[in-house]
Amino acid sequence: MKGKEIKERAAVKTDWYCDTFNTMGTNIKDEWLFANFSQIIGNYVAMLADAYRVKKSYKLNLVDLWVNIAAPGDYQEFHIHDRSHFSCVYYAKTPLNCGDIVFKPVEKWADMMKLETYTTDNSSSDTCRYTPREGMLLVFKSTLPHMAMKNKSNEDRCSIAANFRFDKNDLA
Repeated sequence: MKGKEIKERAAVKTDWYCDTFNTMGTNIKDEWLFANFSQIIGNYVAMLADAYRVKKSYKLNLVDLWVNIAAPGDYQEFHIHDRSHFSCVYYAKTPLNCGDIVFKPVEKWADMMKLETYTTDNSSSDTCRYTPREGMLLVFKSTLPHMAMKNKSNEDRCSIAANFRFDKNDLA
């Protein structure tokens, strides 16, 4: 796998508190292996942008692309992705109990006057969780806080993540 190759040849430095390895900073978006992948996920990002009613006068640009490798016991703390509008994660390897991805809307951080609801679902909960499956792609706004729970399996969890930004299109 490309991520393991990069992990072996480069010491990637991050400011994370967790141990999950990622290739952020090496920006593998221009490597031939990911050329079609970038275009395919870009189509899904464009569909989500349409749902948000983003004007067509913007051009979609892939800002960066990286690989995450979460060894057993690794997790990723809550974070957002700056310098981009939409982000995504594609799960390449997901052993059982490898750790859910959890989203927590910003308004839930300071909700001191929580109301009880009749049912609990993703719209009334403080968080929204997804159990990763191989081949699953999640696309979300880059400002949405998210984390990856601890990998409780005996194998690595591997994913590919990307950030996209809409820039003014000079031709519009």
